[in-house]
Amino acid sequence: MITSVLFDADGVLQTPSDEWRSTLETLSPGADKTDELLADIFAAEKNCLTGAIEFSEVLPEVLDRWGITRSAQEVLDIWTLIDPRYDLLRLVEQVRALDVHVGLATNQQQHRAAYLVDMLGYDELFDDLFISCHVGHAKPSHDYFEYMAQFLGRDPTSLLFIDDHPQNVEAARQVGLSAEVYSLETGPEGMIALLSAHGIDICA
Repeated sequence: MITSVLFDADGVLQTPSDEWRSTLETLSPGADKTDELLADIFAAEKNCLTGAIEFSEVLPEVLDRWGITRSAQEVLDIWTLIDPRYDLLRLVEQVRALDVHVGLATNQQQHRAAYLVDMLGYDELFDDLFISCHVGHAKPSHDYFEYMAQFLGRDPTSLLFIDDHPQNVEAARQVGLSAEVYSLETGPEGMIALLSAHGIDICA
């Protein structure tokens, strides 16, 4: 029986705001260079997901490399242009109302993690927040999933992990968790069906 549902954030419960991409393009030296710039920033951010390094410390190096004069703080603010999917967050509330534990299982660096808590109030919506920079491990590391199971003190098979990246779902399954890939394209109905398949029945 599933006793806890662990939801990913980006690509499951939230998406970048519409202005995220267009704002980033204002930083780029050319429209054809935006993807390359993004890849460089994401590579720097990846090293910060376990909390060992602050994103604010490595970001200036990337901006200097690209000749970008905007401050690191301005770019950090762009990274918090997030649109929560309130239709799906309401389903999280419904799962919690069934006395099923709900957790947020997400890879984030410190600055963005603080935004999810302080501005979006995710600490009030979820019973526990398993944010990679706080956990010290990031998905798809097995250590990340083992940490959640040990923290909760539950049989891994009773934990349902939901993510939009197949590699994360596969890693969770290798540790023994129940895990499913979710696509935002399926909307709330897709999430309801996924939960129902694991014995958690809620309504739209």
